[in-house]
Amino acid sequence: MNIKKVLILFAIVLSIVACNKDNNENSKFIGKWEIVKVSGGLSGKGYTPYFKYLYFVDNDACKWTNKNDKFIVDGTYSLRNKSGKDYISFYPKNDTAIYNFYSHKLEYEFLSNDSLYMNQGCCDLYDYIFVKVK
Repeated sequence: MNIKKVLILFAIVLSIVACNKDNNENSKFIGKWEIVKVSGGLSGKGYTPYFKYLYFVDNDACKWTNKNDKFIVDGTYSLRNKSGKDYISFYPKNDTAIYNFYSHKLEYEFLSNDSLYMNQGCCDLYDYIFVKVK
């Protein structure tokens, strides 16, 4: 086998592995998440969010609902890693419906299988804690 074929085979295997990693990361999000705490901001006290639940519907779709689980707005999300940090970006169809939570770059970390932390990292520096609803 010549070197060109080996390089092509290597590139194919590498792209398959990379795609599987992204899908595995996305699958951790799939489901219904309840926002349980918002802290930070200029006052340090956070704010009361306009939504209660965040649904990750599939590998790129999401929606927000209120405390009665009534639909507010839907949109998409994407994940990326930059300089060793994991980020999630939300693209709601109407960003005013979810107010401060709208962000194109929230750093995230899974605290456990059913606990998720997100941080704005700039601006008002809000911290968000979500718990997965069974």
